[in-house]
Amino acid sequence: MKKLLLIIILSSAALLAQEQESTLNKQMNTQLLQPITVTVGGDFVVTGSFTAYRSQRVDHFITILFTQAKEKITSSLNQLETIKQVYQGLDRFPLRDITLKRITGEILKVDLLKFRLTGDFKYNPYLMNDDVIIFSAYDDERNFIDVVGAVNKPVKFQFVEGDKLSDAILFAGGIDLAYDNVKSVEISRLKEKGEKEELLVYSINDDIMLKRGDRIRVIFDENEKRAFKVLVLGEIQRPGYVYITKNSTTIKDVIEKVGG
Repeated sequence: MKKLLLIIILSSAALLAQEQESTLNKQMNTQLLQPITVTVGGDFVVTGSFTAYRSQRVDHFITILFTQAKEKITSSLNQLETIKQVYQGLDRFPLRDITLKRITGEILKVDLLKFRLTGDFKYNPYLMNDDVIIFSAYDDERNFIDVVGAVNKPVKFQFVEGDKLSDAILFAGGIDLAYDNVKSVEISRLKEKGEKEELLVYSINDDIMLKRGDRIRVIFDENEKRAFKVLVLGEIQRPGYVYITKNSTTIKDVIEKVGG
């Protein structure tokens, strides 16, 4: 009898816990679906207060706003070249150094470019009611970092205070593995009038702080390990492509490779 009573009590407790968990989940889902108000200001294609949801992160919300605004602006245009020019102008809004202000007074820095490259959600927080998103002004002619050399994607990107060499390598798609022994970088810094240059060389492992306007060249030795080949046809045993060296393969070498 005692065992039966204990089983009934435990079953009732488990059922009650499941019901409470289900109720809590429903409440949380309801809260996530409730509309909130988010204000957008600064250097963005459209500003004002808009409806959002607690389930949205900054990138999702901003992408929707931007897409809707772009469609509205270009819907009345009929010249393809004009539409392209408008698109180019609209697409220049800053993805970095975005300020998110909470009603609690908390201030967060949002970096959508870094989020899209790393997938790290700390750069792309969830929205809350009465959030204010402020886009900083972006002068891409002066407020930039430029990266070339042994990287996968030479790039010019928006500079943000606190950027390091590792950030520049990240935005440039990482080191191009086609080059061996990439060990150093050269940083070119112009003086204010642009007439004098300071050249600095660092190890690629020196995660130095960057300055606005830095031009970075990831130094490499030219890699000539390419797919050099020639097409051989005619009365030979094995017609087709033959791999050769850059400058030293002779006709005799080629003939021997195709079987004479």
